[in-house]
Amino acid sequence: MSRLDRYAEQISDLLNYLRDQIEARPEVTDSHFTEDGIVIEYDDHGRRALARLTMTGLVQELMEAIDDGDPRAYLDDLLAGSLPGRDDDLGDRDLAVVPVNREDVNETLMPLRRKIIDGLDAVIVFDQPTRIRFARPVDLERAGVSEQDAWDDGIRNLSRLVEVWTGGHGPQRCAALITGDSNDAARGLLCPNIILRLVQEAQISPPWMLAVPSRDIAVVTSAADPKHLLAFTEQCASDYRAARHRVANRPIVLDEQARPVRLVSFDELG
Repeated sequence: MSRLDRYAEQISDLLNYLRDQIEARPEVTDSHFTEDGIVIEYDDHGRRALARLTMTGLVQELMEAIDDGDPRAYLDDLLAGSLPGRDDDLGDRDLAVVPVNREDVNETLMPLRRKIIDGLDAVIVFDQPTRIRFARPVDLERAGVSEQDAWDDGIRNLSRLVEVWTGGHGPQRCAALITGDSNDAARGLLCPNIILRLVQEAQISPPWMLAVPSRDIAVVTSAADPKHLLAFTEQCASDYRAARHRVANRPIVLDEQARPVRLVSFDELG
């Protein structure tokens, strides 16, 4: 039995759920479900617009969302990212930036992206109390915010609140961001001033390695001890496999200013 066969019934139910959600959107004027995909016609503030979802990509992502345990939330995010809605000003929503593993990038859902290092992208989002929504150029246009200002605001918002933990001794000493808002990986990757201050206060000697296996984990340590680095990397890989929103399966090498450079190489692990 193929993976698709195992998930066929759930996918059928989820597509029916998606159809109901599309039909319930007041801006949608027509929609067509075919074997190739979904075409949605909608009123974009007085203009006729189309949104297209390819069935092959949608089914693959639905299987992954089923594995993650919350496929309806994925469909809600997908629909929110494809249609403008009626409340798409920035309002009281905070802009933020989240890191995304390149393998998990959805071109339609995540249009505002920048490269962090090879294999990792940063994506602009609206950070809401219970979820995030990926921002689109039209959202920024309607709010009168340039893309560069959105990036700057999103990164600035990450640094407003930071909580930390330190532990261990000598070359095994570690420091972690433990803010608890699912943005700590972004802080570790995109706010080098936070990490530089953290390693200085925790007295962690360079060279530094940063583990960001999921969006809510950021741990920095020294790479001076090869045995410790190997154990640190194994823990990063384990946390990555268990993560719902995975980021990097290996620690990331930081430069002297605590900026991300690249994933640690297998040669460095011995």
